[in-house]
Amino acid sequence: GTGLGWGAPPSRCDLVVDLCSMDQVVEHEAGDLVARVQAGATIGQLAVAFGSAGQQLALDVPAEATVGGVVATGTAGPRRFRYGAPRDLLIGITVVRADGVVAHAGGKVVKNVAGYDLGKLFAGSQGTLGVITEAAFRLHPLPAAVAWVTAEFAPDERAGAVAAAAAAAGSPLVPSAVELDWPGGSQRPLRVGVLLEGTGPGVAERAKQMSELLAVPG
Repeated sequence: GTGLGWGAPPSRCDLVVDLCSMDQVVEHEAGDLVARVQAGATIGQLAVAFGSAGQQLALDVPAEATVGGVVATGTAGPRRFRYGAPRDLLIGITVVRADGVVAHAGGKVVKNVAGYDLGKLFAGSQGTLGVITEAAFRLHPLPAAVAWVTAEFAPDERAGAVAAAAAAAGSPLVPSAVELDWPGGSQRPLRVGVLLEGTGPGVAERAKQMSELLAVPG
């Protein structure tokens, strides 16, 4: 229900389907960095389940959001810059069509055979094409270290802030996220934030270089 108010409102409600009881991790192949989960599992549950193996489903979404809801709404956060949206991490999907037919697409491997990708079709479909019951994702290792590098700019230095964000996004320092906090209509400073992930020494060195880059974006 976290995205219930998104999209056009329905003209009527004939049936409400609640999948919260379908909340199991069906398979987790840690060695292959893939997992198959039921649509009612929450992102918070998966963070605990995969975190114990040093892995993650790299989506910045509310912990209480369900897998089915996240896929159906295409919800993504700042780390989409590096990891992509749900459609990019989805490698398999099971849905129930309006006529009751259960349809499967994709599988449990990152590279599947060529063909029409139903997963990408259902991602962001707002539940209009069918009920998502299971999803298979590729996972990523949890980083050993993370760091946010920020830089502030005066309200009249908009061009500098935009240039800094662009320079960070286009740098070879592999940022996981780049954000520009632009408080319109106020005198608060503009802030550029860059997320770096990786090994401890690597993040420390990249953070130092990123700080220098944000200081002189041109």
